[in-house]
Amino acid sequence: MALGGITGILNIIPIIGPWLGGGLAAIVGIFVSPLVAVIAILGTIVIQQFVYTFISPKIMSDSVDIHPALTLIALMAGSALGGAMGGLPGSLVGMLASIPAVAVAKSVFVYYFEKRTGRRLVSKDGVFFLGTPSSSEDGDAPNPIADATSPHPDGSAEFERAEKKRAENAENRRKIRERLRGKEEKK
Repeated sequence: MALGGITGILNIIPIIGPWLGGGLAAIVGIFVSPLVAVIAILGTIVIQQFVYTFISPKIMSDSVDIHPALTLIALMAGSALGGAMGGLPGSLVGMLASIPAVAVAKSVFVYYFEKRTGRRLVSKDGVFFLGTPSSSEDGDAPNPIADATSPHPDGSAEFERAEKKRAENAENRRKIRERLRGKEEKK
């Protein structure tokens, strides 16, 4: 139980934390049996590969509106560039810096593409350029600044649903107050 808690706390540390937790589990497992240590190491490898290959890119891509494939490529490139500059610590820093760098590069690309070509690149059903297209006064002309920083359509829809629900709740509270006032006046 305590080992699981320690491993969970170590998972807060990006990239190396889960491996430290798995190594700790293997060290404790060696006192039980070498087979338990091997199972702990294999379990850590399998779980971390699954998390870093499927779950982490999806979460990162959703949070910064980047396609998961682009996230994987950015992580590999960041690791390679950082590793070439400073070994393992450089590789970790490169991976951590790669996602924000790609998000900025995407925004800059969208801005300059739309500004120079006059064509809209962001769409609600886009693959690499998913977002809420800006609505401009003259119809189809894109607004490069708004499109480069456009929110994810799901986020926009969620915000609109929350605003609608707030308005409905306010209206319901107003109706209830009116009914209560009407009852008090009849008394």
